[in-house]
Amino acid sequence: MKITKRQLRRIIKEEIMQQLNESHPLDDDMEEMDHMYGSSDVYSHLAGRLKTIATQGDPDAEEALMEFDMAEQYGHDDVNSLLDILDEFGLKDKIAALGLG
Repeated sequence: MKITKRQLRRIIKEEIMQQLNESHPLDDDMEEMDHMYGSSDVYSHLAGRLKTIATQGDPDAEEALMEFDMAEQYGHDDVNSLLDILDEFGLKDKIAALGLG
């Protein structure tokens, strides 16, 4: 079966839109926390979870924690920036597994 360029473009566009619309549950939780309590609480929560994971010997968590510190230092510690750092190091699932409490 042949696929035309137009069909291929449409398929790629649909896949991109689908991936953009999917969000990690941690994203939603942190957006809600930011709305209710502010970005400083989100930073504290995520940094605390990263420290917990880092003390278990995860080098990615240690590196992400350094990125968090730099983001805070330079004023790039909004929720989306912090979540992007976690995504970059593949730590969202580990942090979500620790829960909000």
